[in-house]
Amino acid sequence: MFIAGLIFLNAFASTEVSAQTMKAIRADVPFDFRLGDKVYPAGVYYLESISQLSDNLLQLRSFETKKQRLLATDDFYTGKQQSPKLVFYRIGEEYYLTNIFMTQGVSGFSIRSSRRIESGKNLASTKRVEVPVKN
Repeated sequence: MFIAGLIFLNAFASTEVSAQTMKAIRADVPFDFRLGDKVYPAGVYYLESISQLSDNLLQLRSFETKKQRLLATDDFYTGKQQSPKLVFYRIGEEYYLTNIFMTQGVSGFSIRSSRRIESGKNLASTKRVEVPVKN
């Protein structure tokens, strides 16, 4: 009886952890944007955590084109409360996806920036743009 109880609790706990780590959001991005060195058209995108072992592996999927891309992200701690959103940096006329906040909290995910951001070109015209998301 005791062993059966432990098995039940273990199964319940692992289900609870999986439900917490598997996250998904929807964003309507009103402009074309770059992710790495690829350009993505404006439109509706879904982002979801696809690994039960780590939240840092995300899948980006276009609603319109159905194209998918895996993103390996890094943890990003802000120290202040953030709402779910995507953060882009606009440099000149181009937008670059840099941060993802999938839940309300003080942490999110950062995406390795493109070479253009790293090289510091057009920093005088850099602007932070936030796009709210839906869970």
